[in-house]
Order: sequence, then structure tokens, then C-alpha cells
Amino acid sequence: MALVIGNADYRVGPLQNPIKDAAAVAKAFETLHFDRVILKQNLRIDGFRAALGELAREVAGADLGVVYFAGHGVEVGGRNFLIPIDAVLARQGDLDLQAVALDTTIAQLAGVTSLKLVILDACRTNVFPLAGVKRSVGRGLSPVKPEDNTLVVYAAKDGTTADDGAGRVHSPFTEALLKHIATPDVEVRLLFGRVRDDVLLATRNDAEPQQPYVYGSLGGRSHYLQPVDPGNDSPLAQRLRDQERRIAKARAEANAAKERLRDLERRLQAEGAPKPIKAGEGAKREQVPSPQTTASSPAPASAGGSCSDARAGCTQACPSGTNFSECENSCRSRYRACLSTGAFTRGLVKQ
Repeated sequence: MALVIGNADYRVGPLQNPIKDAAAVAKAFETLHFDRVILKQNLRIDGFRAALGELAREVAGADLGVVYFAGHGVEVGGRNFLIPIDAVLARQGDLDLQAVALDTTIAQLAGVTSLKLVILDACRTNVFPLAGVKRSVGRGLSPVKPEDNTLVVYAAKDGTTADDGAGRVHSPFTEALLKHIATPDVEVRLLFGRVRDDVLLATRNDAEPQQPYVYGSLGGRSHYLQPVDPGNDSPLAQRLRDQERRIAKARAEANAAKERLRDLERRLQAEGAPKPIKAGEGAKREQVPSPQTTASSPAPASAGGSCSDARAGCTQACPSGTNFSECENSCRSRYRACLSTGAFTRGLVKQ
């Protein structure tokens, strides 16, 4: 599951793109078939904490848990904080009251069983003076050392700032992330390596090109944002297998219909009637000779093939619709009588 947050409407230092960035990333996670994607925008401090509480409840037992945050982030004394839109942060002490510590955010992923992933497009230029801070506010965010299969991805390396992308649809980092996030069968470390390359290329003309950075340590297991099966088959292969199952089901239904038709033919042959004529085969129907008689005079027939032929002609003359079964039963009764008497009674049809 994923929690996606975009904060833009700050009291201090409003930003242009986090709302669009977060909406696009949430849609991308939905396209990747995440079981749950929680999208939050312009969170105040109470809403921020509530969203993290919802994340902690929902993510328990999940194989993959993701937090994406676009907005302001600051570092003071080696600690990183994510900033709600209503923060003022006039003093250092305001951070614990008005902001959310990064380590608190990471801790909400404790219930994830495989990969915990935190993506921060938040290393903006600091706009909060924080009077009373003993050491100067750091530029960008400070490095982190997450453990227990946790990766933390910064849009810009520690000590540097990330571009909000003013005048663009998305920030350079999120634009690169959206480009690569749905690529099939790309392990997560390689995926963010490709994101890094694209961001460096997009900002190569800046005074200090922006370089995304990944912090954390994973074991030998591969991790993917796209679901793949144990055989490492691509999503395309999975879709082909689903198509093959649908084709096999349709083929089985067709075979069952053919078997029902063969069963009907066997029952009719056991009664001495000819096989039913199949639609589209162009079979020619034999015309039963019409003896010159009336309903009171049975048509002579031998106890062999003539009775069968007469019954076939009778059945073919039955009207379609709801009366067909009644007519067919009548033809069957007269056929059985023909086998005994040698004559097939035509009912009310004058010959």
C-alpha cells in the first residue's frame, strides 16, 4: 500500500507543483495495482498525524509499504522534518509541535514484511528562520541510515536542494519517477538509478545539478514496484496466461456443447430416427412422398426405413416456436405406431 502526500499551500513559502506531483504519483501506484493508495493534499499538522496513523493501521502485514511526500522539509541538528502547510516555525521548539519528524514517518511502516520505501521530493530551500537555533539550519536534508529493509530516497542528495519545477508540469524528480515507475521487471534499486540519471540530465545546466540519492541497505532479495511472479515473468506474460485461461475455458464449453449434440444423436439413433441436421452443413432434406390420402387413411409404410423417413418429414414440417416440442412428440408417437402397423398416420394434414 502507499500513502501519498502533496503539500503546496504553505503559510510560509508556498510551492507550485506538489499537488500535481502527488496526484500523478498516486495514479501511478493505482496503475501498479497497489491494494490501497491513500492520497492526501495540503495537510495541516493534525491531518498529517492522522494520515500516518491510518498508514500504520493499514500497512500491517503488507509486503510493500510506500510513503511519498512532496513539499517542504527542513533539517535542524541532524534531524529531518516534514512540514505541514499550517506550520510557522518561528522557534526551534516549534518543530516538535508543528512538524513531523522523518524518523516518526519511517516508524509507521514497521508492519511491512518485505520493503519499506520512503520517497521525499522535499529538499527545498529553507524558508523558516527558526530563531534560537544554536547551529544554522542545514541546507537540504541530512543523511539517514535506515535499517530493516528500508530505503529512503531523496530528490536531492543530503546538503543540497531540490527544484520544485516552477513553470513545469512536475518537479524534475517526480517527472523522472513517473517515467520509470511502471517499467516492467525493473528492480527498485535500478529504477531509482535511472531516475537519478534523468534528473542529473534535466538539471545539467544548473549551477549545481540536482542528484537524487538513495539511503538504506537491502539484502539479496529483489524488490519490484511492479508485481512479478516467482519465475520473474513480466506483467505481459501474466496477461498472456490470463488470455490462455480464457481461451481454454471457451474451448471446454464448445467441446461440452459438441458432446451434448453427440448424445442427442445417439438417443435418436437408438429410436430409429435419422441424425439431426446441423446448421450450416447444407444437408439436403429428403422429401417424404405424399400419398394421395386423407387424415382417415394412414399412409402405407414398411416397418423399416419408410417409417423413419416419414417421421423425419413429419418433424421437419413442425412449426418453429413454442409448438415445436408438442409437434415433435406427436411425430414420435406416430412413428412408433408405424413400426407396428406399417402405416404412418398424417394426422390432419391432407396428402
